[in-house]
Amino acid sequence: MKKQQNKVKLILENPLNVPWVNIDVSIQEKLTQALIQSLPTAKEDYRKHGLTIGLNEVNMLLERCCQNPDQDSLPRVVFVLQSPESILVAHYPQLIANANFYSKNEGKCLLVCLGAEAQVGISKKLGLSRASAIAISNDSFILSQVNPLLNGISAPSASWLAQASSYEPTKVLRVTTTQGTKDKKGSKEGKN
Repeated sequence: MKKQQNKVKLILENPLNVPWVNIDVSIQEKLTQALIQSLPTAKEDYRKHGLTIGLNEVNMLLERCCQNPDQDSLPRVVFVLQSPESILVAHYPQLIANANFYSKNEGKCLLVCLGAEAQVGISKKLGLSRASAIAISNDSFILSQVNPLLNGISAPSASWLAQASSYEPTKVLRVTTTQGTKDKKGSKEGKN
């Protein structure tokens, strides 16, 4: 039997991280249902309905909004259909905070993480095997279905972008975890 032993991991704490906005589970479920009811099923209708679908496409849209704030219009909301811990979407709060900072629009882009549970139903409605991110533009009629549910959700922001910050010392956190030990006796016997 393997014994558990405590192990200390060092984690670099970044004071410039932008956190995910916490959203009530009931609001997430209502938003998922509203999207399933109002999203188009034909791929050729995505652009007509003001949608940008897919992680890469939404990334490129937000990056263009940061680089060309006068030309590219910031979406009203980005829905993420992955776990916020996923490395694929971990950069979204910072990316949207940057886009909000550089945008010339009055409105800010919201970030709503619906989680991986919502991905199945929404992807099925869109006729895709997987949809991990959806950006909805300000002129999309779909907003009329989801806007009432977006009240009270704050837009990601990075206040430190607007001010010259002073030197922030590096902080290293010590986190204690448990880790099983190798059974040396059993591994020697298994190799013979």
